[in-house]
Amino acid sequence: MKGVGSISRGSGRRSARKGIGIGKTPGKSREQLELENRALMQAQFALETTRDRYADFYEAAPVCFLTLTRNGIIDEVNVSAIQLLKHDRGQLVGMPFAKLIARADRKPFLEHLAHCRQNWDPTRPLSVELTLAHKPDVAPVYIRLISTPAPPKNNKASSAKAAEGLVFRCVFMDITEQKRADAILRESDYYKALRNSDGVTPATRRKTCAKWLGLV
Repeated sequence: MKGVGSISRGSGRRSARKGIGIGKTPGKSREQLELENRALMQAQFALETTRDRYADFYEAAPVCFLTLTRNGIIDEVNVSAIQLLKHDRGQLVGMPFAKLIARADRKPFLEHLAHCRQNWDPTRPLSVELTLAHKPDVAPVYIRLISTPAPPKNNKASSAKAAEGLVFRCVFMDITEQKRADAILRESDYYKALRNSDGVTPATRRKTCAKWLGLV
């Protein structure tokens, strides 16, 4: 026999779905409570719709997105990033991002991460150029990583707790072709002559070289 005041799990779930204590709030009519309950359910639906839309955008975006923990561990990754990094999602999630970077660029990445932790301002994303790890007989892939700090969901957390729960929303893009164009440009006699010419501003030199390479 159930004791007084005991509620089964099933009835508890049914009550939660129906709303918040209709008819039990002093000073409010049943109609008022029903209106408030309906507004609450509509707000919940709108929130879930927005969340799903964001998730769809994140996953299917044509640019590479990933989320890093404060220590540089991959927490989330989208399809474009999976394709560029050439690993399965199951392999990437939980992996230190530094393992995907060429050994020579791991220090700049860790410095970038430390700088992000020390200066976590959501209005000021920080960027770094890196080379992905590759085999000796494979052409390197260069990326530009842009990191924006995202504080923990609990806005009331202390500064120390906030720092512990900090994550970085990152976007990165393949800049290999740009790097190759820059290398060709630096080696060209045309660029050397233009660089040494008098009376030409740096901006004019860059614009002229870009036209010569067919980039504009």
